[in-house]
Amino acid sequence: MPALKRPKGVEIDGQNYFVPWDWGNTSLLYRADLVDMTPEDETYAILLDERYAGKMSVFDSAETVTAIAGLLTGAKDPFDQTPEEITATFDLWKQIHANLRFYWTDTTQFEQALATGEIVVASAWNESVGKLQAEGVDVRYMNPKEGVLTWVCGLAANLNADGDDQEVYDMMNAMLDPEVGKWLIEFYNYGHSNAKSYELADPEILASMGLVDPLAMIESTVFFDEMPTEMRETINAELERVKAGL
Repeated sequence: MPALKRPKGVEIDGQNYFVPWDWGNTSLLYRADLVDMTPEDETYAILLDERYAGKMSVFDSAETVTAIAGLLTGAKDPFDQTPEEITATFDLWKQIHANLRFYWTDTTQFEQALATGEIVVASAWNESVGKLQAEGVDVRYMNPKEGVLTWVCGLAANLNADGDDQEVYDMMNAMLDPEVGKWLIEFYNYGHSNAKSYELADPEILASMGLVDPLAMIESTVFFDEMPTEMRETINAELERVKAGL
């Protein structure tokens, strides 16, 4: 799908350096039975809601933190912020940090906590939605007004590596096959880069993940993007300061 070539690094000066394979979202997953929110009101600002203080969790990632807070503060580009925008981003995050029960580092942590009601809101990727719904947990994956965040994973070949080039392309072609995409969508609830995969996938799963029209979904999303090195170093340091209570 051409839109998956948009993030920096996929295509450079007209040359492809990266083959998109799977893509997914970072958004908030919440207990629809325990959180007072309608689909029309969905927003990352729920992380500031004192009613749910101590019952929320976010991935332990400076990129995720900066993206969510940057969207809330109205940064022009969440992934290329000015020093003033970074200050505003982390001033806001200090407020969110005070509401968190924990930062998660693996999906099992927050999935179990959501299932038991220990927490009611968590940042999450697509696969956790299907897992919890299959267990009968009443969760909803947020489509926040600030925009769903999207990441892309894929394949790149090392020109200097040992091995047969044809085998490299055989692997790429196999992973890009629509039948493989069908499995990826249905098993992990992630999107596949081959548009034909969606013609084969279970319509109910596509509907539950908002993938009935994947092209429209991709066009409306906010892609995670490459950050300037200086900004990346700054946000990692700032998040550690916030976590340390400084």
